[in-house]
Amino acid sequence: MNIRALSPLMPLLLACTTTVVGDDGSTTGDGDGDGDQGTSAEGDGDGDPLADWCGLSEGPSEPWFEVYQDQELLGDGSKLAVECGFQGFFMFETDPQLGGFIPDSEDVEFHVELDVEGYNVGASGHFAVGDFNIYVACCEETYEYSYECYYLQTRFQLFPPDEIEDLSVIHDLPGTLTVTMEGPDGPVEQVLDVKMWAVEEGENSWEFCEPYYPSVDPLPVDGPPIPG
Repeated sequence: MNIRALSPLMPLLLACTTTVVGDDGSTTGDGDGDGDQGTSAEGDGDGDPLADWCGLSEGPSEPWFEVYQDQELLGDGSKLAVECGFQGFFMFETDPQLGGFIPDSEDVEFHVELDVEGYNVGASGHFAVGDFNIYVACCEETYEYSYECYYLQTRFQLFPPDEIEDLSVIHDLPGTLTVTMEGPDGPVEQVLDVKMWAVEEGENSWEFCEPYYPSVDPLPVDGPPIPG
């Protein structure tokens, strides 16, 4: 039978398991008969369980997380600052780092509460509260100029109550940040005693929020100018 006659059978032949029998009777194969080449469900097949989880970090062998603001680890006594967000609203934005387990999905659930004594006039009796599905897998854009990865939730963004018009009233007050992660064996919680920081910066006032973007010179264009 010639190669042309074998062409319709090539996909089936390539999917079959190839088994080699050694001198000691042992066998090895390069597949499992269904096209699966033995890639681990928890990694990239190279033995690294974090290879497919870009949002997980190395650390303890049990579920854990840490919370950062402006790359500074938050702990008891840390400053928690309000800032003007990219969307034009004042907010408290923090970044979680987590690990110690392989999630059942691409997202890990978090519940975050912020309390400031005397000013808990927001939702559910807190100063601010939010539920977040933090994306921890590895995202790749499906085509050039797409923005699927940009809109994935990877940070906590808490918004102060609308009832407080002048946020300077909370400056230097003690606050309590409670963060709860849904781990594989149940909730993992941290309660942080923080110090609120609310200082106007630049041209912003508590009545107007405009995010600051540094000016960037335009890229030079090679070649002669375009005639008018």
